[in-house]
Amino acid sequence: MALSTYSDRCDLLEITDGQLISLDVREKMELTSSINCKYAGAYDVGVKSLTFTDPFNIFLVDLNVLYTFKAVVRPKITNIANSALDFENLVNNTGFKSINQVEDIPGNDMRSYQSGDSLSSINWKVSAKFSELMVRLPNPMEKRSVTIIMDAANWQDSKQNLEYLKMRDFFLEFVVSAAWNFGQQNVPLEIIYPSGDIKTSTVDSYESFMEFYNEIADGIFYRSDAVKTKLQSLIKEKSVDYDKNTCILIKEDSRDKKDFCSIIG
Repeated sequence: MALSTYSDRCDLLEITDGQLISLDVREKMELTSSINCKYAGAYDVGVKSLTFTDPFNIFLVDLNVLYTFKAVVRPKITNIANSALDFENLVNNTGFKSINQVEDIPGNDMRSYQSGDSLSSINWKVSAKFSELMVRLPNPMEKRSVTIIMDAANWQDSKQNLEYLKMRDFFLEFVVSAAWNFGQQNVPLEIIYPSGDIKTSTVDSYESFMEFYNEIADGIFYRSDAVKTKLQSLIKEKSVDYDKNTCILIKEDSRDKKDFCSIIG
């Protein structure tokens, strides 16, 4: 008997692709192995098929393994999105503002230091001039917010295809890296993506990021073609509806790298 593994997407550390096993009557063998998965997403791993031959190599039978193991692999968090997002922020540096997210920033008004004031609010030059500690009063300022739309590919019949696995791996890594990038800048992020139907997640804290991160590996799919059409209609609406936030479109199946990540609103 020969074993065929999913070597294109995973490495079985104790079982090799094409490994030969010979058993006598009533003899059995248990095979165990640790595994390294190569891509983010959800896909079949382990032993793919078995090939049996008789002792004289006259007959050959190939059997697919019907019971497969499904790996759900979360994407790596890297800086893969940083350069693209920095470019988009330069293009958009006039700044869209959120109408409902507010933060305090140091203003121009001064008063004497009071117990409990943050040391970072002390203006040392003015304090030296007046010979007492002076602090800058905060001014409310609208936070910039960002919306990301995940335009995922709709490969219902090809989810085990290696091209799809590589495409989905890059797509997921880019999105979570973008979410992590904006989170480090304290920029609230709205993510719109297909999860059966169209779903919206808000990432504005470590906890909300982890909730999205734990779902994304196995949670990006279309329940029907109608959901894909619904997402495309939403993208068209966002491209002409300039509200007060930055809207970035990330296309999974883009053949042009320049079109992979773009501002649409």
